Amino acid sequence: QGLEMAPENGQGAAGPLILSIAGVYDLPIGPGKKFANTRGPLGKVIGGWSLSGILTYNGGDYLSIGGGTPNPIYNEAYGDAFYGGGAPRPNLLQGVNPKEYTGGKFDPNADYYLNAAAFSDAGAYKLGTAPPVLSSARGFAYDNENIALLKKTKITESVNVEFRAEAFNAFNRTQFSDPDGNYSDIATGAFGKSSGQANLPRQIQFGIRLNF
Repeated sequence: QGLEMAPENGQGAAGPLILSIAGVYDLPIGPGKKFANTRGPLGKVIGGWSLSGILTYNGGDYLSIGGGTPNPIYNEAYGDAFYGGGAPRPNLLQGVNPKEYTGGKFDPNADYYLNAAAFSDAGAYKLGTAPPVLSSARGFAYDNENIALLKKTKITESVNVEFRAEAFNAFNRTQFSDPDGNYSDIATGAFGKSSGQANLPRQIQFGIRLNF
């Protein structure tokens, strides 16, 4: 298993915690195992099973902010603002939480993740006070579990049959996309909203292979 902290960005904000766990567990049943140590046809049925998984969890992406009234001094694309470019950025108001979502059920069609009231347009010829990346808000936390069940059945010393059942996003978690960070979209009501689901629903697949 591993636990890592991303390096600090230019705003001095620590990165989200990331936890990754991967492992394989041989079930203790069947021939040569602790439980049901029996051979013959029964041993071939109940033995040779293993469980594996890759579990990933992190605290959410950095959220980039840009947009607003174009600044004639720095006439560059909006995307450059993400990493300190010259594109316009809004003001970030002091004492107002830029994050509106506080947990619980979230509806991307109705709810806002970022609080538009925490920002204001800087205007032309002015540099907005919002940092390129928010230090006090992260995107949705990411939780994902991929799990596989494997069975190997020995036919001869050099031949075996392998059966696999694999589940991706095994617990069918919903991961929403990061919110719109372009303040120019406040006119359409899109600023601060998530565009929908960012991951795939649970997928299950089966496979069988002859090894010789």
